[in-house]
Amino acid sequence: MTDKDLKKLNRKQLLELLLEQTEKVEKLQRQLAETDKKLHDRTLSEM
Repeated sequence: MTDKDLKKLNRKQLLELLLEQTEKVEKLQRQLAETDKKLHDRTLSEM
């Protein structure tokens, strides 16, 4: 989405977009934490 597109959105649309992006970030953070734990567990089991 371009700056021009963002400027056309109203407050409600911007808040919805922000909420959507926040949910995506939280999901990715959970996935990263799970992957880090699996990697850590795998590294420990190889020792």
